[in-house]
Amino acid sequence: MEKQLKKELYNLCDPYRISYPIDVNINIDEFYDDHTLLRGFNWAEKLFDHIDFGEGDTFQLFTGYSGSGKTTELKRVQKMAEDENYLVVYINSDDYIDMNSEVGISDIYNSIIYSTVIEVNKLDDIGAVFTDEGYFERLKNFMKSEVNISEVNIQDVVLEMKGTPTLRQQVRQHIEDNFSKYQKDIKQDLAKLNEKVKNKGKTGILIILDSLEKNKGITSNYDEVIKASEVIFSNRDNLSMPLDIIYTVPTYLSERVRLNHIDFLPAIKVKDKNGDPYEKGLEALRMLVSSRVSEDNQKEIFGDDYKNQVDKIIKFSGGYVRELLEILRMAIIQKNYPVKSEIVDKLIQNEKNSFKELVNSDIVKELKEVHEKKEISHISDISIKDQLLTNHLILRYRNSDLWFDLHPALEEFTK
Repeated sequence: MEKQLKKELYNLCDPYRISYPIDVNINIDEFYDDHTLLRGFNWAEKLFDHIDFGEGDTFQLFTGYSGSGKTTELKRVQKMAEDENYLVVYINSDDYIDMNSEVGISDIYNSIIYSTVIEVNKLDDIGAVFTDEGYFERLKNFMKSEVNISEVNIQDVVLEMKGTPTLRQQVRQHIEDNFSKYQKDIKQDLAKLNEKVKNKGKTGILIILDSLEKNKGITSNYDEVIKASEVIFSNRDNLSMPLDIIYTVPTYLSERVRLNHIDFLPAIKVKDKNGDPYEKGLEALRMLVSSRVSEDNQKEIFGDDYKNQVDKIIKFSGGYVRELLEILRMAIIQKNYPVKSEIVDKLIQNEKNSFKELVNSDIVKELKEVHEKKEISHISDISIKDQLLTNHLILRYRNSDLWFDLHPALEEFTK
């Protein structure tokens, strides 16, 4: 296989980015004509229906394992909304917010209002003009009077805050000290923008705030990051806006935030609760692999036994797409084709070793119980639940009911 083709296949299997048009055009949730739902719902449809049947001021919280397909589903929602004549403001919050630090509500508000103004200004004859008491005007006045910046470019301020902790803390503290005024301003400004968009013939504005699930902090501030995020997403008044909005949130909040419902995108079932192979899930993931690496290329990579080798990788993934694609791309860049079964086993073992490093004696008992009971409600220590979910040590499934199991890499801990 030529190096250029190897590079193309390797990048098509990158689980951390969406591959157009492959991911958006292949809908796992509509794979079967008999309406079998491999993840419990048609997720994009579920999210959009809430918007479509709402009254223009809905908010939703959406989470899932990193690389499980959240962005793909959100891109489908974007297309559905645009087909219904919405102006969609798609925000990668990682562009504005430092994901290794505590997130403040001001960080979220700044990214929302700034990105919305940018998108609205792209419409013909619409200028995002705010009153003297608007959100940006207050922020400009603060920057001039308290930070001693005479010429304030809000674009620069919003973008610089991510990489400038001192500036970020100054702005955050000021907004939090005057929170009721700023919150009122942002909602009024967004309402004006939404009305302007409607006057141009649009259905309204839909904001999708993606990538917030990456806010996990680092070892030294992990607890503080979790607490800050929990405070924000437990408060409906913080989140509701005079338009439709979807927030992605970290997986650990699914066990911490009870006042606001969080939709959790599950893994694809490749075996049932008894451990027997689930053919429909396996077939769907074979299709997902073939959409990136054709069967001819699979055969060149793995040889005549390619179907068994690909199935081995699929089963090891537990239906978690990131794991499947990670091992597949490692096989693609092997120097010698066909990649022997022993090499595939070694790649899988490397992944197992990475998972085992995350297991300490405190959670072995819980891992065994999750495998036996197929649930996590018996785990009373919320920090252990955080660890299991955030590190993908357990996988969440949703078919006719909700259940959990260990990642296949941890099978030895079930004995």
